[in-house]
Amino acid sequence: MKQLTHFLQHPILKIFVSPIAIILFGTLTGIIVSGTFNWLGFILLALVAISSHLISHYFNLDVNRNNKMNQGILYACEAIMIIAILVLAFTNHWLITALLILYAIYIHIIYIPYNISGTWYHIILSAFYNTLFLNIAAYFIQASNFEISILTQYIPLVLFYLGAQFEIFNLQSKLSRRKNKIFYHSYLNLGLMGTGIVVGLFQSFPSTTYFIVQILFVILSAGIILPLVVTTNKTHQMQNKINYISAVFLLFTLFYSLSVMF
Repeated sequence: MKQLTHFLQHPILKIFVSPIAIILFGTLTGIIVSGTFNWLGFILLALVAISSHLISHYFNLDVNRNNKMNQGILYACEAIMIIAILVLAFTNHWLITALLILYAIYIHIIYIPYNISGTWYHIILSAFYNTLFLNIAAYFIQASNFEISILTQYIPLVLFYLGAQFEIFNLQSKLSRRKNKIFYHSYLNLGLMGTGIVVGLFQSFPSTTYFIVQILFVILSAGIILPLVVTTNKTHQMQNKINYISAVFLLFTLFYSLSVMF
């Protein structure tokens, strides 16, 4: 367990883990509906998610931590994101294009023209865009349609994501040594994640595996959030915890997806 925790804290893993986590549920459930895997659409959407994640990370370092970064990295990520969105626009429904354009705008307005990162506005927008917009786009790319009735299945993702983001914002505030605009105790953040697990269990009914997958979903999801109880004060420990939280959200999304599917 300790070796797994260290592996999930790797900074390189975070670059790919966080973006994939926010499109995984829509992708897997869409594949189940269509029975096929649109690999090109998935790759393009993954490029949008990864590049936008790097853009957001760039702005966070540049604006909140005063670390001057190479602008070439920013321009490259912007180009990749724009090209991927354009290709998706020509090969998919206009709804996907609209969602991705709004998502690209969201990534920038958090920091430009005013820095609202770490505020209520940021948290609400982050939960809204990262658990709904990209997952809906991912589902639509795979299934070629979307039913409003399945929106309730995204509630556990929103709750778990909110708890994770509150904890990340608290840690980032300590790292940047600036006064946190919003603070919630770690136990409250864990409570939000726990609520997401419980709601996710009910959203997984009915079961086709005699509730075996659902039981495993609850046990494994509860197990991966337990290390978050540990208090961290040193810089490297806080950064490791941020990386771990990103991996935790991916694992929760995977477990929940399997629970819904089976």
